[in-house]
Amino acid sequence: MKLDYSIIIPVKEKNFFIKKNIEHILSNKTKKTYEILVIPNFEYKNDYNPKFVKIIPSGKVGPAAKRDIGAKYAAGKMLVFLDDDSFISKEYLEIAYNLFAKNNELVAIGGPGVLPKDQNFFGKVLGSIFISKLAGGYPERYSSVVQKKPLYVDDWPSVNMIIKKDFFDKIGGFNCDYWPGEDTILCFKIIKNHKKILYDSNLIVYHYRRGDLLSHVKQISAYAKMRGYFVKKYPKNSLKLNYFIPSIFLIYIIILFLSLFFTKNNLLVIPLFGYGVYLMISLIEISLKQNVLLALLSIPIIFITHIVYGFNFIRGLFTFKDPKPKLR
Repeated sequence: MKLDYSIIIPVKEKNFFIKKNIEHILSNKTKKTYEILVIPNFEYKNDYNPKFVKIIPSGKVGPAAKRDIGAKYAAGKMLVFLDDDSFISKEYLEIAYNLFAKNNELVAIGGPGVLPKDQNFFGKVLGSIFISKLAGGYPERYSSVVQKKPLYVDDWPSVNMIIKKDFFDKIGGFNCDYWPGEDTILCFKIIKNHKKILYDSNLIVYHYRRGDLLSHVKQISAYAKMRGYFVKKYPKNSLKLNYFIPSIFLIYIIILFLSLFFTKNNLLVIPLFGYGVYLMISLIEISLKQNVLLALLSIPIIFITHIVYGFNFIRGLFTFKDPKPKLR
């Protein structure tokens, strides 16, 4: 019998987050039928509700391969992709069902990944960066920004994405070894087939951020390098000015530093004051959306993030063969 949903969650091994994720799904207010497919590296005891939860070991493969494996075994008409360190809002499945019911042509939808209330303090600092349009660039990905009219996107993270299974099978699934970036590949296939991805601010997933600076830097580095590479390989949904700005800023900082050795009255310092104004506006924006303390702590993190992203984006631009797949 066909179910309404197959909820696919790739995970390396059993952890606290996956348990919480499943508990939230099982408590969802819905009359729709669903199954939960957990895809770990190796099989472990299924001490969840076996009526709804299946554990399908995949071996040591990346998240994209795990999601493809989940889709292969899925009995649902719609595939829900989540990360293990996330969980859905109370009416998530009902909201998604209604969105598809309103538009038969719709094949994929996504929503924001909002910080959970029990996120640790440093994670909240990082989260405050991403809700700023100036600092993070795409606040709709990280906060439930209410849209007055339908918003269609051409690239969306697979921490919160739902796609019709028949269309997913038609385009060949993820079928890649990329991580990060597997979601960009899937979205590229969707728009290449002349379909759209609908963003809805009510389709909320709660997603934990990295809990320390080093983990944040590693994550940003990986995403930036892959994005730089994708600008050349998948320009249709990666060739955007926003992605270049941190690299332009990094090059400016290097030129400014070197120029200080040759001149005292340096006009090149003027744009740096502009960046200072930009940080002040970000400070005000984050203060209004969160609080002053988080905003103040986020300012140096914004600068670090821009430098790290800019450097690794350039690395990606000068990468001329597929990066080796990363396993999690």
